Amino acid sequence: MIWRKRSTRACTKVRNPHSPTAATPANASMSASLSSARPAALHNLESLRSPDPGMEIFIGNVGALSSRYVIEFSAILGAAEQERAEQFVFERDRHRFRATRILLRQLLAAVFDQSPSDLVFRYGRRGKPYLVGDHEDGRGLCFNLSHSGDFAVFALAWNRELGIDLEAIAPSPARSAELNTLAPRMFSHRELAIWRELSDWPRQQEAFFRAWVRKEALLKATGHGLAAPLQEIEVLSGVEEGEPTWNTQIDPWEVHELSAPRGFVAALACKQLRPSSSCGATKLFFR
Repeated sequence: MIWRKRSTRACTKVRNPHSPTAATPANASMSASLSSARPAALHNLESLRSPDPGMEIFIGNVGALSSRYVIEFSAILGAAEQERAEQFVFERDRHRFRATRILLRQLLAAVFDQSPSDLVFRYGRRGKPYLVGDHEDGRGLCFNLSHSGDFAVFALAWNRELGIDLEAIAPSPARSAELNTLAPRMFSHRELAIWRELSDWPRQQEAFFRAWVRKEALLKATGHGLAAPLQEIEVLSGVEEGEPTWNTQIDPWEVHELSAPRGFVAALACKQLRPSSSCGATKLFFR
């Protein structure tokens, strides 16, 4: 389920239908369904429970899309997307990348009721995608995506910056040494001490990736990417009855864990509608 906005040109400024100055057409509701004529691949996307009614979150198995389908619809991708696909060494990874970008274009095209191939993207300094002609002065359709293994997730909202991340996890004793080496680069000193309180390696490894997706989603939301120091973001707050507890308010952002298929973890970060004034809220050190 997603709302839809008509637009005649890919590079035209699109008004938010929820803006006080814009008329709200009947098909602009977030609960309005996508067109029944939408591409078959979109029927394979599942809607995830959103932490906010003003957002839509989808997950799909891009590995399940046939090679024939991906080859046929690769024509809607832009030159930059085609070039990025060719940078992958293995055909499986090229397939997953193309399938993810095809689904993104089809989703956005359904929102704006136009051809997927007409959409033109621009990219922030750290690679965050935006639509040309939209998202000017902080207004417009905000979206983000992530893929890991055979799955991809997509998040969309009007006028609200967001980031999403998905990671495959496969806990095993063999990974403990690797994660122990990475942990000081990812956790703050306080988080690292908390993480090491966890009683066994399965809990430690799961907590590592649950923390990772939260931090990655937040950095994608801010547009900083992994160039920003992960240690400056504290998402792990403590341990209760042997299980980790989490910060959800990191002013001026909020971070939510999402449901994900078995073997995956996912998180969404979005701008708070009203930044918290609570003294208990964690502050983000960079903007």
